[in-house]
Amino acid sequence: MKLLIVEDDELLANSIAEYVKEMFDEVYLTKRIQDAKTMLIAHSPEIILLDNRLPDGDGLSVLGLFKEINPVSEIIIMTAYGDNKTIVESIKKGAFHYISKPFEIDEVINLLNKAREHVKTKIERFNLDINNIELIGTSVYLRNIKEIIERIKDFDVPVLITGETGTGKEVVAKRIHYTSIRKHKPFVAVNCSTIPSELFESELFGYEKGAFTGAVSKRKGLFEEVEDGTLFLDEIGDMPLHMQTKILRVIEERRYRRIGGNGEIPFRGRVIAATNKNLREEIDKGSFREDLFFRLNVINIEIPPLRERKEDIVALVDYFVQIYSKRYHKNISKIEKCFYNRILAYDWPGNVRELKNVIERAVILSRGKKLDCESIYFENSRTKLYSPLMSLEDVEKVHIKNVLEHVNWNKSKAAKILGISRITLRNKIKKYELEG
Repeated sequence: MKLLIVEDDELLANSIAEYVKEMFDEVYLTKRIQDAKTMLIAHSPEIILLDNRLPDGDGLSVLGLFKEINPVSEIIIMTAYGDNKTIVESIKKGAFHYISKPFEIDEVINLLNKAREHVKTKIERFNLDINNIELIGTSVYLRNIKEIIERIKDFDVPVLITGETGTGKEVVAKRIHYTSIRKHKPFVAVNCSTIPSELFESELFGYEKGAFTGAVSKRKGLFEEVEDGTLFLDEIGDMPLHMQTKILRVIEERRYRRIGGNGEIPFRGRVIAATNKNLREEIDKGSFREDLFFRLNVINIEIPPLRERKEDIVALVDYFVQIYSKRYHKNISKIEKCFYNRILAYDWPGNVRELKNVIERAVILSRGKKLDCESIYFENSRTKLYSPLMSLEDVEKVHIKNVLEHVNWNKSKAAKILGISRITLRNKIKKYELEG
């Protein structure tokens, strides 16, 4: 982690640097705002100690710009003792904290430690989101989606993502955001189907203190929380009609108003919407506004169901096995052909989400270092017990295992049901490495 000290008192700056140099990989010093901008771009320091009064301007005036250059950074303002106005303004503009001169070095070290922890948390959250934007597969559909994302990611236009439940619409929305110039800004997701109709406006736009009974303090809405980032409106087809009008206005006029508020607040973020519904049919029914549809549908990304892109399934299986094997300390090193065969034979009505759940369950319940056809369990009632792509040996193995489990591993009962002797059953158990 790197520290930048912007302070025109060279003695003070050098003194701070000497005391804290062991806490950071690099410590940079400057006494001018212009030089600080250059250092920010060149070195991306995560923590900045910024004096408010400098030879070429005041630190407070560039605080917002510094945060914009490196949004992950935290800025501590150094100000004259008792300068309350500066303190209030610095916090409003996004400073992590302030410290009044003169100060003890222990105060600085304490604040720097807190800022470091805060930066670590932000970086971890960012990296977690980055790990959730992979589009796994090699199908022509997926290649086209990746190409569209690459071409439109930095343009400030609405995007409408369509596809069945579980196809990965939020993953696509996150990929647009986290590969764009907004990647260090907030990504705020809201599921429109889970918000009660009467709470929609306050949830999205916020409200002023006293705007209604129970509004005991001012509250930011999601449009305000997103700042310059991305607001993801999932299942927008379930949004009430009265809210669709308001959303359309925000997208077109780039401003909104809190409930009970007088002034309008500018919206600088981007809107991405998603739905599993056919919005043209919803328009015909009168449950979705045509003008909002056209405004959102500037860029449309349609995600095909998994059954139409089966060439992606093997890559997805390998990816999820790797993820869950690591998470649950399972060390899965082999996936048998029959496992893939059963996976490929299924039509996946729940799409990628269902596949992910099946693989997670298989890894958790695995007894050894391999996954075979016994490891798979489908909850969907349409699932066939055996795949037409399974070999006779695979079918026999699964059937014997199912019978043994049905009779609680009573070998005499199992042999009778199977129509074979106990000796034959014992040989089969040994051959297929079945365990009770």
